[in-house]
Amino acid sequence: MTTNTFVDRKAALSQWGASLRWLLKSEEWNGYEMGIEESIYNEFKSVVELANVKNPWFTEKNVPSFVICVVRSDYTRKYR
Repeated sequence: MTTNTFVDRKAALSQWGASLRWLLKSEEWNGYEMGIEESIYNEFKSVVELANVKNPWFTEKNVPSFVICVVRSDYTRKYR
C-alpha cells in the first residue's frame, strides 16, 4: 500500500524542481544525474523550439520565466 505523506510529497516536489532546473539550464542531456531520461529531455527541448516557432516570445531564455510563473500561480492557488 502506498502512503501519501507530507514528507513523500515534499521529496517528490523537490526532485521535480531539481529536474526542472536541469531541464531549463542544460544545453544537452548530461545523463541521469538530471533525474529524467534522454527522450524526455529531447521532447522538452523540441516543445520549446516548436513554441518559439508559433510565438517568438518563447525563447530558451524566456521559457524558464514562464514555467516559474505557471508553477507559482498554480501553487499559490492550491495552497493559500
